[in-house]
Amino acid sequence: MSSNYTIVGRIGTDPRLSVSDNGVVTVKFSVAVGHRRKKDGEWTEETVWHDLTIFGDQAENAAESFVKGDQIIATGRVEEPRTFEKKDGTTGVALPFIVDDIGPALRFQRAPVQRVERTAAQPSYSQEPF
Repeated sequence: MSSNYTIVGRIGTDPRLSVSDNGVVTVKFSVAVGHRRKKDGEWTEETVWHDLTIFGDQAENAAESFVKGDQIIATGRVEEPRTFEKKDGTTGVALPFIVDDIGPALRFQRAPVQRVERTAAQPSYSQEPF
């Protein structure tokens, strides 16, 4: 059983759209979630990176709607962490995040909404298809 989480962060890479051999549409991009903490009287900034994956119609909508720098709110589940090498040579950790739902965070931006027509022939995946 997995738990659902909500993250609010800024998109760090432009969305990358792909279609699998069996026709499943996927979009992936990274999101930085920042946390300010006071430690020993000093404020420190910590950033956690999430690698978001979105499937189906929602993936297509996300690819059309978001670009690097946009602030988003996403709900979904966290997968096993992966490590990567940062530009400064240190090791970072990214948390893969499978998205159930996503939208723009409206605290510092505005976003128009445009409804998309769906036909019965278009499958809609709320989670990763198996």
